[in-house]
Amino acid sequence: MGMVLQRTAPAWAGEGALDGLAEALLDALPDPAWRDLVDVERDGATLAVALHPAEESLRCEVEGDRLRVTGRTNSAGPGYHAFVLDLLDRAGEACGLVWDPPEDLTASEDVPSLQAEAADWLREVARRISALAREGSGSLGVSLPEGTVLVDERRVASPLGLWEPSWFEETAALEGDALLRRAAEFYPWFGEGLDATAWARAGQVIAWVDLPWRAPRDDAETRRYQQARLCFARARTLDPEVALPPGVEDEVRRLLDARGRPLEAPAPDGVGFRRRVLRWALAGGWSIELPGYYTSTLERGGETKLIWFPGRTVRVSTFSMRVPDGSAPPAEHLLREVPEGAGPVATFERGHLRGQAVFLEEEEDGKRFFTLQGEVAAPGEVCVVTVSFTDMADRDWAIATWSSAFHPGPEA
Repeated sequence: MGMVLQRTAPAWAGEGALDGLAEALLDALPDPAWRDLVDVERDGATLAVALHPAEESLRCEVEGDRLRVTGRTNSAGPGYHAFVLDLLDRAGEACGLVWDPPEDLTASEDVPSLQAEAADWLREVARRISALAREGSGSLGVSLPEGTVLVDERRVASPLGLWEPSWFEETAALEGDALLRRAAEFYPWFGEGLDATAWARAGQVIAWVDLPWRAPRDDAETRRYQQARLCFARARTLDPEVALPPGVEDEVRRLLDARGRPLEAPAPDGVGFRRRVLRWALAGGWSIELPGYYTSTLERGGETKLIWFPGRTVRVSTFSMRVPDGSAPPAEHLLREVPEGAGPVATFERGHLRGQAVFLEEEEDGKRFFTLQGEVAAPGEVCVVTVSFTDMADRDWAIATWSSAFHPGPEA
């Protein structure tokens, strides 16, 4: 079924039906502590409610005199699907909403039926993943936030971590109880009710997907660490023997205590995608490879993306160019001419991409640093990459970063 949820109800008050729905949803939570994981955003006739760290927001929309609630649930799992439906029932009763009769399984709260559907969906996904892995594809992911791509990773990523391709190969051939056991292993919320496992796995999703595994730099990052700590603590309260990755609780506490201290790079292995090198999405369809624990901001009114970590700074701007007839000029025509005597020049040609860069040695406030000023062009598209670093030993890293800029091309 693709694990999609849908409910509808009359909304005689129009957009006013949303006014009390958000608070009613929060009040209906079976464990008040779960409130700390929920985010609510209102935009006119739409209410978006993020109820689980693995899942997209639930969308509550008023169209005329109808309220429609929709949301994906296949990332979090069948237990979450049943949880949301129960939540809507209780919140609807508190708000005076009368839900329309369910038309199919999307509005079913029967957990065994939902689990069977989720297991079948996982098996189909496992077959597709296995086929891609046999073809040599890497950096594969299932049910991850859009744009989450690990670089040069042979294992398959999901909200609960990294899986061997053989796990999917085996799952693709399973039936019955054996398939259900695999599904129970894979989904963050497979069972019924908000139990210790549901809490523990919600914390693991945050740890794998969201945490940068260095000291938090702002309130948003601090909140994510606090949410992970809450999930683990609540799980331990419900079941002291609940399964958690070794050391993850202690590392979360340590990094929370380190806020305000100098940033340190995390170990490259262990729980957390952001420990590793990711493909960062940029404007104009471009992307670039950098560690996930780097931090970023926008400069020049949003025209330039600054991505940095102590000792290393990357600035990226992107542009689209067309000739008068609307066609995309060739990549080689878009690279600027390097000034004579500018310094060592690096170039590359890779498929439809062309790149060139020049190295400079500079000084600011009496401190020497190095800069790679580079460009990468695709037909009709340019990415300007400026990499600054303080240690000449990082020269190869600077080249690798600049040359990793990628655009799929105008036909993608």
